[in-house]
Amino acid sequence: MESCDMSSLPVDSVPQTETSFSPPPPATPEEPKRRKRSGGPRTFGGKRRSSLNALKHGAYVTARSYVASVWHNLKDLGEDPKEFAHMLGLLIKAHRPANEAQMMLVEEIASLRWQRRRNERAQAGAMMLNLDRMENERGRRAWEIDRQPESNAKRDDVVEVGLLATEDCPTKFIEAVRWIAMVRQSVEQFDFDQAATTLRLLYGRNPAVRGTSVIEFCSILAKRQDAEGDEAVSRDSDEYKEILRYLAEEESEVLAAYVLYRRENVDVTRAMREEALAPADGEKWRLLIRQLMVLDRQIERKTRLLLAMQEVDRKAEERLREQAEAMMKRLDPEEPRTRRGGAEGL
Repeated sequence: MESCDMSSLPVDSVPQTETSFSPPPPATPEEPKRRKRSGGPRTFGGKRRSSLNALKHGAYVTARSYVASVWHNLKDLGEDPKEFAHMLGLLIKAHRPANEAQMMLVEEIASLRWQRRRNERAQAGAMMLNLDRMENERGRRAWEIDRQPESNAKRDDVVEVGLLATEDCPTKFIEAVRWIAMVRQSVEQFDFDQAATTLRLLYGRNPAVRGTSVIEFCSILAKRQDAEGDEAVSRDSDEYKEILRYLAEEESEVLAAYVLYRRENVDVTRAMREEALAPADGEKWRLLIRQLMVLDRQIERKTRLLLAMQEVDRKAEERLREQAEAMMKRLDPEEPRTRRGGAEGL
């Protein structure tokens, strides 16, 4: 079990006491003069401040005992007691409690601020949990898509509407790119009949404008080839160039659609990550926000109470100082006159 380490507390001003005592050394001839010169504070304010030294040092001792009492609780919760001790020490330095009551308020403020940090970590945990769930869901979706053996479209549907018009799936896009490559290869080999057959499977019985144009150009070249032979078909002809251009455009669009499909169904985008960090619509999140507001009110109330107590002590100190100065004037009323007489003699 880890021992309590209080090194984080600001105990620089805590006096070090000896554990054993030895008889004082014999007085020297200079001892009376030295004691006279080191007589401690002489003014009322200095004496008043020095009289609170024991209370200030006692505050640090109380802080140590308070941290020791919650040390193992923090460890059991997976939190760092040293960090809590450091925060308590900073609050002690900032507020400088002068008595036990003020020290208790500082400890309560430290506890409330620690609970606030814990609440913020809980909110971050809720957001990270939402993000993990979203990423796990997308990962499961990607696994299902990658294991999908083939398109759900039937052959009759492909013949009727064309492969490009069937339901989106990875197999559809892969087959579409492969068929476009087959059409291009057939065109380059001047096998326009095979190209037209593949194009009908790709576009269906009612192709769009591009599909219709490619099929018509293939038919024109096929008829020319049947009528005049292969020599009548040239790679420099407008129909040949238009076929290759349309095929390149179709392949580019299929690849873009595949990228969009994966983006919608598989990829985890930045926008999705940001959305996962939004507050969840649940009772747990509302309770966290409500607790945070309560903690902020308690911290504000206890801080104001501590400052009010310190203000009362300051005013009491000022009244004591004024009373002491008035008493000194009553005890020595001739001092101002003596000073004036001395000044006139000079």
